[in-house]
Amino acid sequence: MPIVHSNVSYKCIKCAECCGPWEIPVSKHECGQISGMLPGDNFSKKGKSSPLVLKKKSDGYCLFLDKNKLCKIHLEKGEKFKPLGCKLYPFELCRWDDGITSAYCRMDCPGTFFPSKSQKESKKIDISSFKDVISDIPTVTAKKYSRRIILDTVRIRAISKAYLGIIRSDKGDLATKLLGCAELLDFHSKPKNSEDLIGAGGQFADDAVELYERSLEYLQDKTSKASVLDIPSRIFLRQMIAGFARRDEEFAISSNPLKRIGRSISFGAFSMGLKDIGAIGNKFLSGPVESVREEEGCSSKAKSGFPRPLPPGIPELLLKYMESRLKTLHFMSKPCLDFTFEDGIRHLICASLSALWIARSAQVQDPMLPIRIVDHNFSASTLFSMPHMRLCRRNICNPGKLPAIISFLLENS
Repeated sequence: MPIVHSNVSYKCIKCAECCGPWEIPVSKHECGQISGMLPGDNFSKKGKSSPLVLKKKSDGYCLFLDKNKLCKIHLEKGEKFKPLGCKLYPFELCRWDDGITSAYCRMDCPGTFFPSKSQKESKKIDISSFKDVISDIPTVTAKKYSRRIILDTVRIRAISKAYLGIIRSDKGDLATKLLGCAELLDFHSKPKNSEDLIGAGGQFADDAVELYERSLEYLQDKTSKASVLDIPSRIFLRQMIAGFARRDEEFAISSNPLKRIGRSISFGAFSMGLKDIGAIGNKFLSGPVESVREEEGCSSKAKSGFPRPLPPGIPELLLKYMESRLKTLHFMSKPCLDFTFEDGIRHLICASLSALWIARSAQVQDPMLPIRIVDHNFSASTLFSMPHMRLCRRNICNPGKLPAIISFLLENS
């Protein structure tokens, strides 16, 4: 059974961040193993067709989480008695119909990190102990390249390797690689070029990377000579950033409708440039956040007005993040909101741009924080499936608009 996984290391730091946001389904067998550990009913169910899940306390955290942020099931019975979802986290498994199983490690877990070459003892992903579980997972197909082009998982994987090759290339930087991916996507969106996709094989990726590397001067020139970032693009960009930066858990458990309405107003105000990103409602952005000054009416290249330069290492971390999503295909199909390949690539580009904004507008101590924030909602928020967000992605990733956005986000860094 071939397995591909993101090159991520993980060590549980007992922060309990995973013990609140998600509902954990339990099988009848798991229910029998832990039933009666706590007084009263330990499980809940929303409807007749809904799965049985672990009950939550009034603060939104799991009923089995103690005051020291430790799992009572793990402490009293051992790890093997925990529900499967708890044992697997932060790993997401997918069994594809081409015979490959992928394991993506969620980067919103504070215990995950990209190991450097000097970290020889970092814990690698090991899912061999879940082989029995993997065999029971229904297979998933990645056949939708776009809304009009249907391929198969083998060819989708070959096409994905082209984008992976661009990201891994030792030529160019984050700016040229983001623009290179957008240009490649735009090229194949034209009906006359779709035959390249239908015949995609082993040579497809090599040809795409060669084309990217030959086009470096052109890509650099487009970014350096980018025009001012127009107002519609700013609004689209801010709406997308708000979608990645918002955190819904606190509002999901709130019984106060005014709180939700207030957050929606703040969401809109940020999208229009009237508030800073700290108003969206993310506890990780509750520290010092300064407003971004966007100059209007400038005939030359737009001045971003970000309060601080981009922290060192952020571009390299973002490239590793994109690599981990591309390598596992966890940017499309069932692992990611049933996106087509096109939508998934745009979504990945938008996530990277959002992380750049967060890194420059918020006081970031942990260079991984911008990635943790955007990855939290990446494949979980149904907001991204809405038509207006699809329109945002198309506008942002348009090769005619993207250079100005990249130039705006990376200026003076």
